[in-house]
Amino acid sequence: MSSPVIERAGGVTWVVLGACIGTTLLTRAGASPSTQWFLFEPERIVQGEFWRIFTPAFLHFSVLGSPLVHLLFNGLLWFVFAGAVESVEGRPRLLVLFLFATLGSNIAAYLAYGSRFGGLSGVVYALIGYLYLSRRHNAAYLPVLTPQMMYGFIVWLALCYTGLFGPVANAAHLSGVLIGSAYALFCTLFSARRER
Repeated sequence: MSSPVIERAGGVTWVVLGACIGTTLLTRAGASPSTQWFLFEPERIVQGEFWRIFTPAFLHFSVLGSPLVHLLFNGLLWFVFAGAVESVEGRPRLLVLFLFATLGSNIAAYLAYGSRFGGLSGVVYALIGYLYLSRRHNAAYLPVLTPQMMYGFIVWLALCYTGLFGPVANAAHLSGVLIGSAYALFCTLFSARRER
């Protein structure tokens, strides 16, 4: 018996998850010199290494003493939430959200911490913001992100700001929520205009 979560995951969902796993293994969770090729470094981006705009999202370092915790947490949430968006609204909608959220959360993280950061959590929080606002107009999202889950993510975001869990990319999380929410509002307004 297959899982509905697996069934609704499309190409973008799988490719991003695979990129996270592959990059984390390749860089040995940031311990390998190859990590340098994936960091957000504006001077190198200006020189033509444009992939660096997006690749920090695929890096996963040690959190709570284990890189596996970081990768599993982000990977699972990405798979559930991204799969829902891709199955309900299609690949282009998810891809645009991923690109904007990655760009915005990476810039926010760079400004807050410098080049050495990584993780998909900024994008995951963008999905949370997107789903929470979109669920008001799309009943398919109601079981995917319940109000209780949303409250849990808000509490987690607040707790991370206390420093109890070590270095956490709070700027990426907060910017992700704002980007995902803004994208949901834009899509809702655009759909309303088309229906007129």
